Amino acid sequence: MRMDWLQGNLWGRCARCAALAGLFLFALAVRSGAAPQPDIPWQLPDWKYRQVVELVQLDPAGKVDTGRIELAEAPPRIAADGADVRVLTEQGEPVTFQLVTRAGEPLQGNPPAGEPFHIQFRVVNTSDRFYVVYFGNPKAAAASGTWPKKLGGLMLETRANTARTAPSSLRDMLSHLAQSKMKYGEGYRRQINDPENPFGPNEQFISVYRGPIYCPEDGSYTFATDSDDSSFLLIDGQLIVQRPGSSAPSGKFDTTGKVELKAGLHRIEYYHVQITGGSLARAGWQPPGANEVSIIPEEAFVRELLTEPVIAESRETPVNAFFTCKTVSLLQFNNGGPIFATVAFTDRSRSAHGEIALREWEFGDGDVSREEAPRHVFEGGRTYPVTLRCTDKLGFENLFTREFTAPRIGADRVDAELEVTPTQPILLADEAPVVRLSGRFSMLPSLPVTLVTELQSAGGSAERFGEDVTVVPGKWMPLTPALSGLSAEALQQLRRMTFSLNLWNTSIASSALEILSASDNPGKLSVEGDSVLTEKGQAVILRLGAGTLPPPQHGMFAKLAAVKGGTVTVSVVDDSLAGKGDEGYPAYPAVMAALVKARYPGLQLKLHRIGGSKADSPPGPRNALAAAVQQPEEVAALKPDVVILAASLRDVLRLAPVERFERNLQALVERMYAATGAQIVLVSPPPVITNPALSQAYALAVKRVGMRKNIQVADAYSVFIRAGEAGGNGWHALYRDSSSETPQYFAAPTAEGQKLIGETVFKAMEKE
Repeated sequence: MRMDWLQGNLWGRCARCAALAGLFLFALAVRSGAAPQPDIPWQLPDWKYRQVVELVQLDPAGKVDTGRIELAEAPPRIAADGADVRVLTEQGEPVTFQLVTRAGEPLQGNPPAGEPFHIQFRVVNTSDRFYVVYFGNPKAAAASGTWPKKLGGLMLETRANTARTAPSSLRDMLSHLAQSKMKYGEGYRRQINDPENPFGPNEQFISVYRGPIYCPEDGSYTFATDSDDSSFLLIDGQLIVQRPGSSAPSGKFDTTGKVELKAGLHRIEYYHVQITGGSLARAGWQPPGANEVSIIPEEAFVRELLTEPVIAESRETPVNAFFTCKTVSLLQFNNGGPIFATVAFTDRSRSAHGEIALREWEFGDGDVSREEAPRHVFEGGRTYPVTLRCTDKLGFENLFTREFTAPRIGADRVDAELEVTPTQPILLADEAPVVRLSGRFSMLPSLPVTLVTELQSAGGSAERFGEDVTVVPGKWMPLTPALSGLSAEALQQLRRMTFSLNLWNTSIASSALEILSASDNPGKLSVEGDSVLTEKGQAVILRLGAGTLPPPQHGMFAKLAAVKGGTVTVSVVDDSLAGKGDEGYPAYPAVMAALVKARYPGLQLKLHRIGGSKADSPPGPRNALAAAVQQPEEVAALKPDVVILAASLRDVLRLAPVERFERNLQALVERMYAATGAQIVLVSPPPVITNPALSQAYALAVKRVGMRKNIQVADAYSVFIRAGEAGGNGWHALYRDSSSETPQYFAAPTAEGQKLIGETVFKAMEKE
């Protein structure tokens, strides 16, 4: 058996129950199992349906005497104009009420289609907790009435800041207010949370918020402010927290004050002065039982005393399924990011036969539950049809469906970040990528976070998998993507790796990197630390190629001259081996050029050096990775026929890891050839004075790259060692300052050393 009158869009979009009233759960606790319900007899036998509500905001002082009920029943269960509505106390006494719009204005005619009925009623006895709304009597005449309502509401007034300064104290603030002669405007506000002046200019203005604030229980309350510039918050005329003077907002509630308050209505005043620049007036609180400071919710600024439905039933139905819901947390991830509402559901179903034996929840997003009081997370702003099916112990069942719209307004912001950094920015041809992930949350979300990894291969296919992770608020934490299940071949075929922190298949933070061939031309790349980035900041891993370059030519210059019409351009990429270029003697590029011209008198040679210190020799990047990534584009602009890549003495002297040195060099070779198409010649580092054996490992690395890519290597290391073995002062003399009586050595080889390197480079270029 089903109760059809509760099916469908019975409660509309439940905007009231979905709002931040969840922050009042410590006052109206969500109970496990069926909630205690008042045992109220059916007071109007001619009425078929009723809804029992509980007044959850009490005002013993009677400052506000108007309560509010949202009755979402629709015709034909209720008269189109609500004429059959009646409101009674728990004791059966009639209550004066009025049908109103959502904004609280008297309802004229019928409510808009799909809009619930809103009822204002008079609270005469402040000790009455439960009220009963009856409907479903087509013979009833309208009984709506009026009374001199006492309403609350948060009022904002803005004025010109005549003083044009930020007050340094509350007394100074009140003086600013007294000096102001121009009022911009006033009106009701839902919260103290304004990034601008809603009634006038956004600079040199004063905001004054005043109104009742409802405190749900006795205890210690923390209030907070965040503003640009000055702000002062008072409760019942007492200054609780202030931000005097001119200051930028912090983006969080870190300016706080505490006060002991009794349950009920109190008066809040919030003063804000904006000078110039951006504007913000924002107030927060932490009531007893709350875990942290959050923005004061709309429901706290009482305009009418709010009610909570506890029973909805038909007089003729043995089982009445019904539930209520409360938003217990509302989190927005990053600025403009997704919003998630955690909603607590309370089963308030009733059976004439006693207990409910079975509950079946459907949340409208594919998830289900059989719990008595489940909690579920919804994405903010979306509407879900939530259904509860109840079966009692005799087998009678009933279905209740409510369209629930998850709120978007008033969310606490959570900053979520995810960074991905390759442990090795350059991969060998057969090497799998290894990355380091770090995540950070500004506050702890009580939600299950999943690290999702998506791998896209060269052929376009993708694999996606995830794993639960634990987050720590405010701290960067290492995350390990689950790549262990993939084969080495699959990893080698990767072209893109995307990582995201997800909540229910919605990304709250993501980061990705591309895996490119070193010879690819993806546009301009840059280097930041040990990371390669695209122009848009996308992280990149460069994969080295397994193939070789076209074989070097014998008699390189003669063949190039024949093709180029007698003109050959040579670019020398060298940051240290040739010295600074101002020593007064020819560096090895000039020696090499002289030998070329002597052998080919008719050849026109254009020589450029990249990486020197003269005005005509741009210094280029000092970082070896940056050189590999960025210099090919610079050299390509010169349209060279030959490119000489000299090993950096700086790398040797700084003890750069040999493995990384070799990777950087091969990447430079592959990217240089892809950018220029020129003949490539490598120059190995000669031994250095500080540690002669140190250069050998780097020289061997240069030779390995030469063999791997099938290009010529000018072996300066071996040439210097052989020169030392020939006698004299050994190869050290190739660094020594001959003009000094005491042994002094240059960082780069002297004229004799430069001559030796130049000859070696020439022979390598001619393949001699």
